[in-house]
Amino acid sequence: MEIKIRDCFQKKIPQTSIDRYISGIYALNLPSEMSGDWHFSTVWYSYVPETAPVWGNDFGFDTNPIWGSFGVTDRIKAYREANLNTGNLNCVYTADNYRAILDLMVHSAVRNSMGTVVGATMDYLDTEEQKHYVLEKAKFAIQSNTLSEEQKTRIQNWITDESKNIYRGVSYEP
Repeated sequence: MEIKIRDCFQKKIPQTSIDRYISGIYALNLPSEMSGDWHFSTVWYSYVPETAPVWGNDFGFDTNPIWGSFGVTDRIKAYREANLNTGNLNCVYTADNYRAILDLMVHSAVRNSMGTVVGATMDYLDTEEQKHYVLEKAKFAIQSNTLSEEQKTRIQNWITDESKNIYRGVSYEP
């Protein structure tokens, strides 16, 4: 059953699994211990019925070979906390903020559109420790055999730029 709110439809939450999960901006717009994104309504609601995209082994570029199941867990409680209708699903595998950022980073590198993740560590994470952690994890993508050298260079440049943390004038070395 679709929920219609103010002439909008909640995006349908699809069946997921540990290797086919919700990530990216959708995951960042769920309740979490970290700040995440602040565009809940524009992400989860639409003027036409739609389904939230599933990432993983059938999404454009699969990041599972890089990170395995790191950061992907059943977050059905977060959906319910956000009053999202999960239908008859018993679980909804979803990336945590770290994995969502990492997935967006790789996806952006593959698409040659790194501008979509500029400032992601500042925007979606709260502490310097969290930022450092995600940048350390990002280095695994550079060691991956699944990316081209050009894509790895884009990721390295993103890590360098995010490390400078120019948005608040604070610098730290990952």
